[in-house]
Parts: sequence; C-alpha cells; structure tokens
Amino acid sequence: WLKAKVESRLQRQSKGTRTKKKSHTEGELPNEWPQQIRESAQEALSILGLLASAAPQTIVSAIDQFVYDWQCGKRPQIHCDAEDLPYALGSLWGEQLVRQFQWPWKVITFHGHGDTKATGVVSPDRSLAIFPIHLIFGCLNVASVDATILLSFNMLKEHNPSDSKGPEYANFMEQVFRIVPRI
Repeated sequence: WLKAKVESRLQRQSKGTRTKKKSHTEGELPNEWPQQIRESAQEALSILGLLASAAPQTIVSAIDQFVYDWQCGKRPQIHCDAEDLPYALGSLWGEQLVRQFQWPWKVITFHGHGDTKATGVVSPDRSLAIFPIHLIFGCLNVASVDATILLSFNMLKEHNPSDSKGPEYANFMEQVFRIVPRI
C-alpha cells in the first residue's frame, strides 16, 4: 500500500501535477447563529427606523449613510451598545445580500492565515465573499476606511462579477474602490 502511494505521488510530481493545498475552506454556521443574525438584523432595522419589508436597496443605502455619518462624527442616539453596532449593521447588510442575490452565509477558514475563521456571505459559485460585519467594524472604528457598502451593492446589481472559476472566496470588498471621493 505504501509503495503504491509513494509511486503515485512520484508519478504526479514527474508530470508537474502536484496537489495544491486549498487556501480556504467553507463551513456551515453553528446552529444558533442564523437566528442571532436575524435578531441582530432586526435590531439594525430599528436603529435605522426601517421595516423589514423595505427594499434591499433602501436598507443598504441606509446602512451606508449611517456608517458614513458615523465616520464624520454624526453619532445618533442608539439603543444598543456601540460594540454591538457592527454586528447589527453587518448582519442586516448580509441579510440584504442573501435577499437580493441569494448569497448564503458561511464560515470561511483562511488556511494561509493560521486557520483564522470569518463569517460572511458567499456567491453561489463561491468565487466571491463579503464579510459585512468585519467591514462595518473597520469603518466604524477607522474613519479612513471607505464605506463602500452601497457602491458594492450597486456594482453587484449592475453586473454580478462572479467568474465561476471555483471556490476562491475572493474578498469582493477589496476590489471595490470609489473613483470620485464622497462629498
């Protein structure tokens, strides 16, 4: 058995077909998380003064404006702990990606970064991922992080850039840049 395995490996190496280790793997959310995401999203709707029946575009626009205002120092009274705000707004944004584009929530493990895990939504072909809680956390804590929440949503609506090359989980937000600065 061992001899056959070694010969097979040597054969693959001689043909230049080494097995490449995956840089990312996908997992399901723990059982209680979908409900927590929905509850956090509901909290964000309350903060924004919106109903769950509002169009995804309207909700994403409100999230984007809230984050931008926060970065500009306009801090509205909120009825939740400021530390919970990225989870609430990020959950709501992610839920709109689910509603509009049918992107499911997943836990992605980054093997090239010490098996760090992140929760996000992924395109159906798994070529793209958005980590909404992570991005909103960055935007709320570092004013220089460009809040491209609505811009990214509009880009996906106009042309879904999934390239169907397989499970790469490219962070879509790293590809979204504003050409004209926000005023």
